[in-house]
Amino acid sequence: MQPFALRTVISAIIPAILVIILLALLIAQQFQGNRISHSHDPLTPLSGTPLSALPDLYPVKSTNGVLNLDIDKLNQAVMHLLSQNNPKAAADLIYIVQANNILLMLDYDNKVRFFELVEKYHHEDILEIRKHKDAVFSVYTDIVNGIGRTFAGTGVEIVLHDTRNPLASIIAIQNPISGRRLGDSTTNFGLELIREYAAGKSRGVSFISYGLTLSDGRDVKSSTIPIYDPRFGLIGFICMNIDVSKLDEPQSQAALSFLENFAAVNENTKINELIDHSKRNG
Repeated sequence: MQPFALRTVISAIIPAILVIILLALLIAQQFQGNRISHSHDPLTPLSGTPLSALPDLYPVKSTNGVLNLDIDKLNQAVMHLLSQNNPKAAADLIYIVQANNILLMLDYDNKVRFFELVEKYHHEDILEIRKHKDAVFSVYTDIVNGIGRTFAGTGVEIVLHDTRNPLASIIAIQNPISGRRLGDSTTNFGLELIREYAAGKSRGVSFISYGLTLSDGRDVKSSTIPIYDPRFGLIGFICMNIDVSKLDEPQSQAALSFLENFAAVNENTKINELIDHSKRNG
């Protein structure tokens, strides 16, 4: 198969993968909506502005390409939110502090102010925050892991990000092509995306099939799909990154390998039994 034909085939496959992800997301969001609607707490949307839309208060910063926490700005944010009424920003700040054990880094006076903030906004304790996070992301984690394993070996990386905690945003990843791992922070670009979505006045749309270049020079075709929660707004991204750097090379082995892995199937005795059973009863 010639390189042009390979790229044509692969270009046709990639939208199909995106359709699968988008359908899975729709199903997951409907599931989450049903779960929330039957809860004792209606989880009505929080009022106010997301913390990431307030650059003077947002405590996550980038230093030489590495994300870290600005303790001074965090303390300023606590003081500001104690004097203002912004439940959404307060919830985001409390989430960052508790998700990263930042209380251990605060002195006594700032710890007192932080607990005053929690009390003012009647926010859930750390156990409830973790329960909510686990409940919300469990379905999306299954989607990312399932779809990612389906395309194992193809250079199709699928990542689930917790956008409310950029310092340790990756909570699921399959087929990594950039060396990232579970628990890693988002990138500078990811942080910009979070700010871009937060600045919008309405629910943001997906960014589909845009080009990126990795630090080692490889070209990547990427898509970013936002995940929203009825109460907290933007909570995550599902990102798909496809290594297309070698698909234009003559007789590209990478392209051939992509197609071979795309077509590969795993033997599964249980599934085979179910298929045979369905044929007998069909």
